[in-house]
Amino acid sequence: MSEFRREYTYLTQIRAATGRSLYAVQFFALMASLSLIAQLLALAFALSAIFDHAPTFEYVQALSLTKALATAAAALLCRVLFQNLADHYAAIAGQRACQQARLQLTEHWRTQLVQRAGKQSPEQAGLLLEPVESLFGYIARYLPQRTQAVLVPAVILVIVFSLNWVAGVFLLISAPLIPLFMTLVGMGAARLNQQHMDTLQRLSALFIDRLRNLSLLYISGREAAATAHVSRAADHYRRINMKTLRVAFLSSAVLEFFAAVAIAALAIYIGFSLLGYIDWGPSQNLSLFSGLLILMLAPEFFQPLRNFAQYYHDRAAALGAATQLMVEGTVEPSTSKSPGSLPKLFLRRKKPASEQVTLLHWQGGLYRYQPQEAAIFIPAFTLKKGACMVIFGPSGGGKSTLLRLLSHGSDAASFDENQPFLKIPNKIALQRQNPWLFAGSVMDNLKLYNATVSRAEVEQVLSDVGLTGFADVSIVEQGRNISGGEAKRIALARCLLAPITEFVLVLDEPFAGLDDTTTARVIERLRWQHEQGQTIVIAAHEHSHARLRALATTYLEVGEASAAR
Repeated sequence: MSEFRREYTYLTQIRAATGRSLYAVQFFALMASLSLIAQLLALAFALSAIFDHAPTFEYVQALSLTKALATAAAALLCRVLFQNLADHYAAIAGQRACQQARLQLTEHWRTQLVQRAGKQSPEQAGLLLEPVESLFGYIARYLPQRTQAVLVPAVILVIVFSLNWVAGVFLLISAPLIPLFMTLVGMGAARLNQQHMDTLQRLSALFIDRLRNLSLLYISGREAAATAHVSRAADHYRRINMKTLRVAFLSSAVLEFFAAVAIAALAIYIGFSLLGYIDWGPSQNLSLFSGLLILMLAPEFFQPLRNFAQYYHDRAAALGAATQLMVEGTVEPSTSKSPGSLPKLFLRRKKPASEQVTLLHWQGGLYRYQPQEAAIFIPAFTLKKGACMVIFGPSGGGKSTLLRLLSHGSDAASFDENQPFLKIPNKIALQRQNPWLFAGSVMDNLKLYNATVSRAEVEQVLSDVGLTGFADVSIVEQGRNISGGEAKRIALARCLLAPITEFVLVLDEPFAGLDDTTTARVIERLRWQHEQGQTIVIAAHEHSHARLRALATTYLEVGEASAAR
């Protein structure tokens, strides 16, 4: 139930992004239905007038046959106009919903991709396709039809009861059976749609994984096995898809059965009443006009319920898609600016306001990746907002492990002291020793943390890290066309462009492979950003430059000589 509430909350947020267009859909669809009722009313009068059976209602008797036909034509034109407007606004609402879902997803990826580069899955490749498109039907068809399925039958019931209460009872009794069976069938449909989405994601992941490793499969002679594996996965997806379609056809068949039985019973009652075989109750007052009007309105009474049953599967598909698309927290676009065009070594320093906010406090403890592996001692420390903490230690001393804990956290089971390690609560700009880059230009990669950064700022930071003129260089997937040193400098520049007030810089050996001049320039830029109030965590070897120690407000030594100061 809690998962359903989360999915419903997500869909409510997506619905809010449609603005007033969704209300416009509901209004124009209702007006189209009322126009149809008016058209049927005029046609029933015209037909009864042709056969010289005057209606019993005085306000209908005043209408002439010509006026009745003109009214029917005008109602038809209004119906067409209102239906076109409803379709137009439905398309707008659906597109806005899909755009909002894609925006939330891409904003979430933009802020989280680097931290979770080692955990990325090919399953994410298909998220922007079918799951997002499933929201279109939910917004553009299901939600407007849900309103129609309540209001239109209610209006028709009022008209039918005013003409003949027995016919109204027929419709009233048959109406609840349809939603009842729809609910019973829909419970299975929601589960099958979730399986459908999960299977599609797994199939996408499997195909992309085999495609990436095509050369390895060819060298090892496993092409036939890989093809058979993909074929079995595709066949499994086909069977799940057919199960979903069987449920959809079953619900439609149930609805059509009850609607046909109700209309047939109503037609028998009206026919026998007009022929005089039924003379009890209001049947004696039944005229050709009222009988024709009731028979014309009966299919329209069930039509909104038919459409609702058809679009009910859009709701099930949207709930399945919401499970895939839900992200934790709300991602807001970055609005902070980086320092802009800065002098390369002579920066005007601005002292930040005094901050005593504690971001993270750790009491110290032994950490193990696996229970049988040797423990790594993580010394006690306190990280405050606006601080610059430098972590020193030899290779293998636990610096990268500590940075991983700072950016991801860990549960208590990994520590001998049985206390969890909470990650830094702020957004994190993480630079790894083996950085992750995506296909695109260098400038595209540098905009990951700050989409509003200017070209001048990009050129400046590239100059600071020793990559002048690299802004328009194209990078293939995973940065295979550039050297490891260049990739590391690009990742460092990307972190330096992160908004100062929003992100904590977490840098793993940022000066490894840099010459002395470039190192000095990067340290000077880090000093400027720290003085603007940015929180910085740097891991470096114990023999790093003395100016790095001077930059630190807190430094931590890990390894054999662990001590905090």
